[in-house]
Amino acid sequence: MLGTTSAYSESSFHAQPVEQLAAYSELECAPAQLDRDPDPVYKIIVKLSVDLQNDEEPTDMTIVHVTASGAHYNRADQYTQSSLTKTPGKREWFWVGAWKKDRSHVMRGELFHTVEGKWFYTEDESHAGRTSAVTRSVCHVECDGSSSEACSGE
Repeated sequence: MLGTTSAYSESSFHAQPVEQLAAYSELECAPAQLDRDPDPVYKIIVKLSVDLQNDEEPTDMTIVHVTASGAHYNRADQYTQSSLTKTPGKREWFWVGAWKKDRSHVMRGELFHTVEGKWFYTEDESHAGRTSAVTRSVCHVECDGSSSEACSGE
């Protein structure tokens, strides 16, 4: 019924606006499940720098695990022979590295942003080609008041 005025309002679906990503973003992530470690990781800080002119290609990513006692563990200090990549056309960034103490342990981290506007960070650890540990975390953009549309909630 084009061109007629309806006496009632119809609901419709609308495309969600794409969240603007700053050239540098910091996210705070909470592991979905704490392990039985006496000093468990309770949050993961993800810092991502991207080239906004080049499909948000990553230029730098820092991953820091913070434990209940306050200890900080930077993945770049623990893993070597690393690479940093992105899935073209998507908001999915990956790092892969070998553990410095035993190169047969490989870690793969992934930061991704869903079409629903949610951020997630995951880590999959493998030893000799078999998955040995998986961490799934939900994240939010940290707002320090100095920037960004991403923090305005719009």
